[in-house]
Amino acid sequence: MRPTQKQHVHGACPELTLFAATFRRCWLCGARSHLQIHHAARGSFRARARTERCCLIRTCATCHDARLDGMPVVAQMALKHIYDPGFYDLVQFNRLRHRADHAITQADVDPWEQRFLASNQGMPYQ
Repeated sequence: MRPTQKQHVHGACPELTLFAATFRRCWLCGARSHLQIHHAARGSFRARARTERCCLIRTCATCHDARLDGMPVVAQMALKHIYDPGFYDLVQFNRLRHRADHAITQADVDPWEQRFLASNQGMPYQ
């Protein structure tokens, strides 16, 4: 039996499957198709943080390639705070990246959050 794309991407990882089922729109443009999960912890830290919800961002394929590629990680954390506040944890995120607990602070995130909310009339995509 050939695995579906969902099975291939998420495999036997219930955390990623649950995250994908919870967020059915791109956090950047609101698209409902071609959805992907972006891992904010990049490079050598990605494997360690792969299933850590504080690192996950929902995006479509277009935004993943065109907008998240090169977006500062502090801006990505602003998206996390807007869309998934229950799993927003800067200290854990910093630790997963082997950074000091306050390498990225709420004061760093706030301007990006305000910018995203202003560009979307203050209403996150559901």
